[in-house]
Amino acid sequence: QTFRERSDMQEVSVTGMSMYKLLRLNGFGVCMSAAGSSSLKGAEYVLSPLIASLKLAHVPSDQSLRLRVEVGTEEVAELALLRSQVKHLWKVQAACFEEAARIQALLVPPEEERSIHADAATSLAEYGSLYERHLVWERRIAGKHHKPLSRPDINRMFLLEDALSARLIARQRWLVESKLEAASEEAVRRHRQAGKTRVQEAQKMSNLWQRMTGGQRAGSDTGLSSSSSSSQAHPSGFE
Repeated sequence: QTFRERSDMQEVSVTGMSMYKLLRLNGFGVCMSAAGSSSLKGAEYVLSPLIASLKLAHVPSDQSLRLRVEVGTEEVAELALLRSQVKHLWKVQAACFEEAARIQALLVPPEEERSIHADAATSLAEYGSLYERHLVWERRIAGKHHKPLSRPDINRMFLLEDALSARLIARQRWLVESKLEAASEEAVRRHRQAGKTRVQEAQKMSNLWQRMTGGQRAGSDTGLSSSSSSSQAHPSGFE
């Protein structure tokens, strides 16, 4: 079950002490979804679908490694490295990793980092709460239950940003901003609905007042007409 027949997409040829590999990609593309979303619905291409060939040659007798990339019919890049150069690159990479670890230790003490990563879900929830309080005060939409961040709170938020991965921080920020945006839209909707309700109540009161004042005028006019008719009906009684 371990050995399977190779498809036409990949060919491996070994001659003597050399090894050559060919990897051909048909319709290769890269899509990117919105931050925090795992769905590719509506995602746009970062790299359009293409046909590419990757040729790798390892010749130990020459202590060389050659890499060649072709896209379509055009040659994009060709790279040739000697074994000594590869070893030097590995040393540079190791030195970069060591320097990154040293800088990370300066930003986040190792014991703090272990504590934060021991329960990443709780740490993310804590960061989300702190970031939400920061945003509501920054945007001046804080409610009575939102307390401003103290200096220890700000330091804790920065510490979590340095300790957690950028991908997790970006997702948590997206969730918080989406929550605030939804709350803002709901507040605007309620405000508009309340305004419409006030206008309707005012219109009802206006209509009621018009009916009441209209009825009183009609009653007064009827009373005056009756009095006038009575006066005109008995003019001869006084003569």
